Amino acid sequence: TSLNSIDCFVLVTPSTVFAWNGSGSTDDEKTSALKIANKLKDMTYGPPGTVPPARAVTVLAEGEEPLDFWDCLGGKGDYPQVRPDEPMPAEPRLFHCTDKFGAFQVEEVANFEQSDLLDDDVMMLDVGVSVYLWVGRSANRLEVEKSMDLARKYNAQATDGRHPDIPIVQVKSGAEPDFFTQYFPGWDAAYAEKHLFVDPLESIARARAEEQGLPPPPASPNKGQLGQSHEELTGHALLNPTGGFLDPRTNKFALEQLQGGLPEGVDPTAKEAYLSDEDFAALMDCDRASYAKLPKWKRDSKKKASNIF
Repeated sequence: TSLNSIDCFVLVTPSTVFAWNGSGSTDDEKTSALKIANKLKDMTYGPPGTVPPARAVTVLAEGEEPLDFWDCLGGKGDYPQVRPDEPMPAEPRLFHCTDKFGAFQVEEVANFEQSDLLDDDVMMLDVGVSVYLWVGRSANRLEVEKSMDLARKYNAQATDGRHPDIPIVQVKSGAEPDFFTQYFPGWDAAYAEKHLFVDPLESIARARAEEQGLPPPPASPNKGQLGQSHEELTGHALLNPTGGFLDPRTNKFALEQLQGGLPEGVDPTAKEAYLSDEDFAALMDCDRASYAKLPKWKRDSKKKASNIF
């Protein structure tokens, strides 16, 4: 079931519209759920002209569900629940943690969703009663270590009355538990697989090998294969601070080299990091620190305009 204690849900059946209120939901959420239930009770899902059935609206508090409520959901299943003696989570906040541009940068992500979880970095999710560190498959060891230090300092300096030793929970990409995914409405467990980066050069090499009846070339060592454990996928990256690529802090390339192709060892998702400071400022019309603060879509737009995407 997709229920969780911190939200409200509306369930429409042929005879009843249930407005289900989680024990940790707010009064505003409960009011909105009831308004939606009253709108949906007169909806019809048949062809035009179909008369809607006479439905009643029933408000349910978590723990007071009748049997027919669970029957409509295929039976009562496990879902993220808040115990009566447990403090309620606060409004969640998500932070992007990366050292891709030569220095450790932290930026809050507003109105976040699942697609904001970047698989080559670490994301910190604060819900007030705990802090989650989501570790992307290609996050490097330094990012993980610095993000852990950040989480400790964040808790220690928080002014919301929390205990400085609230749990810091590390969550691995591809193995997210329900108590983490509940903060991302519409969570798609197959999202990472659908958006897995595929090296175009590797795809061409595989296609050519198939045409010629040759065995496929080995996969790049820094790219994990689906189905492997997270430890297998990130083992190399966690040992290598640059995730298997050349370190952009000590390896620089001319703009023409980066625009003309992909020099060996360069991270294809961060070609701009390998520019000299002078070339970077001239190309992006800002310094690295200002660039890192831009939203991802704007950084991508600058890279596309500069032909280094």
